Amino acid sequence: MKTFFTTVLCALTIAANAQYFKDKGKTPQAVCMAKDLMYVEGDFNKDGINDLFLGGTDIHTAFTYHYAFYFGNADGNYNLIKDFYNISIPPTAKFSINDKGVLRIQDDLDDIGSDIFLFRYQDDGFYLIGGKKDRHMSDNYDYSYNFSTKKYIKTTGEGKKAATETLKMSALPTLKFGWFPLRWDMLEYIFDDKKDSEYKTVMGIIRLLQEKNMLHPEFCDYYNENCFELEGGNGVYHFNIEQKEMETFRHETLEFTKKSDDVWDIEQYYEYDDYDSISGGTESDSFSFEDGIFVFG
Repeated sequence: MKTFFTTVLCALTIAANAQYFKDKGKTPQAVCMAKDLMYVEGDFNKDGINDLFLGGTDIHTAFTYHYAFYFGNADGNYNLIKDFYNISIPPTAKFSINDKGVLRIQDDLDDIGSDIFLFRYQDDGFYLIGGKKDRHMSDNYDYSYNFSTKKYIKTTGEGKKAATETLKMSALPTLKFGWFPLRWDMLEYIFDDKKDSEYKTVMGIIRLLQEKNMLHPEFCDYYNENCFELEGGNGVYHFNIEQKEMETFRHETLEFTKKSDDVWDIEQYYEYDDYDSISGGTESDSFSFEDGIFVFG
């Protein structure tokens, strides 16, 4: 029996193998084969030549988003640096690059507020350096984050009645583009003082799996923080879910093993037994997370 998890992985494997971005070209339209093309230009690496961030939806479906970073060359070509598949940035999001080469992504949320993320090219990658979680429309507060100084400011109230509080961040996880969802409501783990940076890095990968619907339905969504406890340390982590009903038993485990700073191997185990029938058994899937990309097969 092929599980929901396996089926989704197969579908994503096909999508990941598709070629949506060419290695180089002189215009955004020449390098990107996605539809609903969006792009912004600016100097990421401060060499005086415009670079490119662009993307769009899958040419076959409107539900898969692909994005890529290109560096500009003196010969007029854009050269592909890194591409990302199935990144969930709404097509209505706003993109800009300032004169310091910082990429700004803003997603306005209906009747809630907005999420803003700021990325800068440094240490051979595009890293989150700050942002803002604005919830004044729904809950009358906002958080402004500065990951360079490891501080964030909470503002409550409006105008002259506004009050601010400055807070310090604890150990930071890997915060490169593609290592976590671009939704602040999914990123509370970043600010947990009791967890180390490696634990938080694995939580970012789990949040991606949840956002992309790549887990069995028995694995909870991110709104239910008490549904599982990630355990482990020193490069090996796992969490378990066990579900017992009158006629059904299911047990699932997801295990993460660190191979390098940029690569994690992932094993998923699934055991099931329908007591009132002959169906039952065990299944497993394996894949990896490699610098912001899930790799299957």
